[in-house]
Amino acid sequence: MYRQHGPPGFSSDLKVLRCEGDKTSARRVRASCEGEDNSSGRESTEVADQLSGHSGSPYPEVDAYVVLQACRGGVHGGIRQWTYFSQGEVLMYDIAHNRWCENIGRPHRSNHIMLVADLKRQVWYQKCHDPVCRAQNYKSPERPLPAEVLPAFILEEDQLWDSGVEDEDLLSALTSQERSYEDVETDSGKQKWLLTSGNRIVAMTTIPGK
Repeated sequence: MYRQHGPPGFSSDLKVLRCEGDKTSARRVRASCEGEDNSSGRESTEVADQLSGHSGSPYPEVDAYVVLQACRGGVHGGIRQWTYFSQGEVLMYDIAHNRWCENIGRPHRSNHIMLVADLKRQVWYQKCHDPVCRAQNYKSPERPLPAEVLPAFILEEDQLWDSGVEDEDLLSALTSQERSYEDVETDSGKQKWLLTSGNRIVAMTTIPGK
């Protein structure tokens, strides 16, 4: 019996994620090359597929739940951008408008926080960009994701698996995406162009002028 894994249209043979729209980018990232030595002494041929964007992720119910969790300390947060790791079924959300960090019990003055939803393990937790929190490798206590927001294929799994996505993978993906944006002033406002290698434009968002 064939069982579908991942969002609609996903198959085990799919190697590159593509999403139509002007606010989403798809990237293929090779974890390491076959036969290549690395610091851990291991060899890998795995490919970590990532899908990222600023509009809705492949799982809108999870998006809505994360927005609710981003409302802390009387401040309403929102999703600044997201990155989806299909290999581990992990969604990383960079939070806007609310920097409240559980580690220090107050908002960070300038550094953003992240909320991470691990769909396979059916939990979510907070990480942040603050150098002190990162040096501590801080990760908030894991909390369960409600069953009603999880995709059906997750609930049908016979057992829970570790996502295999490390914290540094999350931070590296977000940093890479941030550096790929270039601001361009236009008559209608500021436009953010997402550039890939070779300066090919793959996505655009517009911030209206005042």
